[in-house]
Amino acid sequence: PASASRACYGNDQPACNLRTYQVMVESFVDGDGSANYGVGYGPSRHNGDLQGIIDSLDHIKSLNVNAIWLTPVFDSCAGQAGDDRLDATGYFACDFFNVDPNFGSNAQLKKLVDGAHQRGLYVFLDGVFGHVNKVGVSKPSPEGRLPALKSGGAGYPGQLVDYSQPQSLAYFKEVARYWVEQYGIDGWRLDQAYQLGLDDWRAIRSEVERASAARKAAGQQW
Repeated sequence: PASASRACYGNDQPACNLRTYQVMVESFVDGDGSANYGVGYGPSRHNGDLQGIIDSLDHIKSLNVNAIWLTPVFDSCAGQAGDDRLDATGYFACDFFNVDPNFGSNAQLKKLVDGAHQRGLYVFLDGVFGHVNKVGVSKPSPEGRLPALKSGGAGYPGQLVDYSQPQSLAYFKEVARYWVEQYGIDGWRLDQAYQLGLDDWRAIRSEVERASAARKAAGQQW
């Protein structure tokens, strides 16, 4: 049926019944005084961090939501690209396998995911897979991959990922499954999806579904 091509169809599917609370990480709650940006867009003090979200899980649960969508949490190489406010948003990352130190640590993200699951909350990360920081990607993935990059043109604040080169899709497929396999996240929200072709998105989605199915088959919390 036509509905079978949709991400969500039928009220019996959990994905059709998400009530999502979006957390702007850098402006939410300051739970760790050592992890701060201190600059950003808007009136916040921009000291939000993962510990602040962990401390707020009971409050979030009380709002009758069942999912948390975090704005990007990955390292943005603050101070290297020349725009600290932009880096604070997380939308121009330089390392997709490590949490931005201004937000906390990988261990704190795992604690956040586990704590959310204990309260019946899904956790979705923000998948910015079409562009990266102006300084590029700082180091290879755990499996030794790097994406191919190209200029975003005059005035663009970062670099675009070049999906005409196969290493780019391979890199972001690894990103997509890594956080499912190693940290137990429940899925991804996709940023600026037009920067990737549909076949690339389908391949990344299949990677996530395989990793998720393996966790479920192993009896892990899901």
